[in-house]
Amino acid sequence: MTEATIVSGALPLVVELAVIHKPLLSTRPFTRTLDSFDRETVAEAA
Repeated sequence: MTEATIVSGALPLVVELAVIHKPLLSTRPFTRTLDSFDRETVAEAA
């Protein structure tokens, strides 16, 4: 019974990590894109 409790507690944690991790990974390229726009603006202003 203890193993079932551990598994039933760990499974939602794994699902939550996947739910958080996926959007986090998809926002990283967007942040890089915004940073590249900022760099181009600074380079043009200089």
